[in-house]
Amino acid sequence: MHYYPGQNENINAPESIYDVNRQKRSNINLHKNRPVVNQPIDEDRKVVHRVTFGDTETAVHSCQFSQDDQFIAVGYGDGCARVYNLKSGRMLTQLQGLSATEDEPMPVTATIWRPETAATKTANVLVTSQADGTVKHWHVTSGKCLHSMQEDPENHLYALEFNRDATILATAGRDRHVRLYDEQTKSLICAMKEKGKMCGHANRVFCIKFAKHDENMMASGGWDHNLFIYDVRKQGPTHAIYGPLVCGDSLQFHSDGNSLVAGSYRQDDALEVYDLRMMDRGRVIAFDTNQRLSETAPILDFFGEDQSIAPSEDFEAEQTEQVLMDGDEEHKAENLSEAPVND
Repeated sequence: MHYYPGQNENINAPESIYDVNRQKRSNINLHKNRPVVNQPIDEDRKVVHRVTFGDTETAVHSCQFSQDDQFIAVGYGDGCARVYNLKSGRMLTQLQGLSATEDEPMPVTATIWRPETAATKTANVLVTSQADGTVKHWHVTSGKCLHSMQEDPENHLYALEFNRDATILATAGRDRHVRLYDEQTKSLICAMKEKGKMCGHANRVFCIKFAKHDENMMASGGWDHNLFIYDVRKQGPTHAIYGPLVCGDSLQFHSDGNSLVAGSYRQDDALEVYDLRMMDRGRVIAFDTNQRLSETAPILDFFGEDQSIAPSEDFEAEQTEQVLMDGDEEHKAENLSEAPVND
């Protein structure tokens, strides 16, 4: 089965979800446990290869650092999720198991480590999604599959996301709907439905994110050039912004709650910052796009309390910034260190 999307697919004002306490909440330091990374914008930088993970002959579709930055989980096209030790580069475990409806392994399209919070009883849990719509919970330490569910075999899933306290798991993919699941019972809470004049996504959804400052706020993006902002309490979108062509894990909220950065699969205006107070584009971040674009848009994150942006989802380094690159040209995931050019 060829699951990956083809480029020829067709592609009353809502109440604001913001309240008077929003600015007060945005002042909370959400990054108190992570080091501050300063990335000067006026300094030439070089990329130094640090370590290569994996030696398989299959494509890499997803990768995710663990919360403690000790491990990296990589989803492959052969239906396996492999976990590597970040320092040594050695494989810790290989996670693979066929469900009752699988005739052959399906590509692992998304990976996410479940946050360890007061609401979670088991540590070291990795959640994966596959091209046949299967979502699996793995206990990495033992290598056992704790739970498997499948809503629709034809709904290829491309995005997974947990809320801050790990009580809700969100999924999205081919059928254009964002679904929320109760993480404790693994039951469907709701599918974020259309509201008013907002018809929802018209094409595949490749990224969903919960806001760090507001547990009820979400964003999604995909092939239809639309960003949708959701209020979980209303079970549907409250705002829509036209612009980004999201083809990967390339949306991220700033910790102040006022900005959202989006990465697009295109040469022009590939990095954009949107002002969520005005629901409009605030600025474009210019960078060299002369090289051939990768299969997906870059993975993005705001670091610390400043305006710098780093292309890594969950990883901070002790001394230098880190860049994680994945793709199917060499069928490997590579960890690169960024350092200033001294000459």
